[in-house]
Amino acid sequence: MAPYLTDLLGKQFRFDHGHAMLMKKGLEALALHGGGVPKEPGIRYEVADGQIRSELLVVEYALCDVAEGDGGLCVVPGSHKSNFACPSSLASLEQPGAWLRNVPQKAGSAVIFTEALTHGTLPWTADHERRALFYRYTPGYMAFVGRYREDGLEASDGGYPQPSHCDEGDWSPEERRILKAPYVWKRDDTFPES
Repeated sequence: MAPYLTDLLGKQFRFDHGHAMLMKKGLEALALHGGGVPKEPGIRYEVADGQIRSELLVVEYALCDVAEGDGGLCVVPGSHKSNFACPSSLASLEQPGAWLRNVPQKAGSAVIFTEALTHGTLPWTADHERRALFYRYTPGYMAFVGRYREDGLEASDGGYPQPSHCDEGDWSPEERRILKAPYVWKRDDTFPES
């Protein structure tokens, strides 16, 4: 995964935040969101000088099979390059059409997409529970989610706390770099070239 993240976010990318999604049969849709318009801070996608760059990148790991028509992740292909906002009549997902794609996946596979891509969740129709992990990454200079403590509250001093329950040897150098707070000056590459 690291080579893809490096290509799309730069050599100093970092883990920003993540969550799990569990859906039982009949669970309702999550309206479309994201997209290239309106421009939002931290949700950028661009191509310049032959290089694709994104500011908030999602890696969705499927923990179960998702067949075509099961529901779950859906996207509007090409919307990350759009100069027009998604009409609210379409964003509600009340009447999905050919413009919308459900994303089938095999358990253990990953889908990488920019938050600038218009995406949402279709109602879950499969008999088995949908299980997925969403990890979000940013360039090393940026944080999308605010500073937080282990109890989920923001740190009062503005700093990024270090986990107190981890010994120095519990994390590899790469793991420590990917979890570093955002900054620019003299930041090490997340995965230095060998």
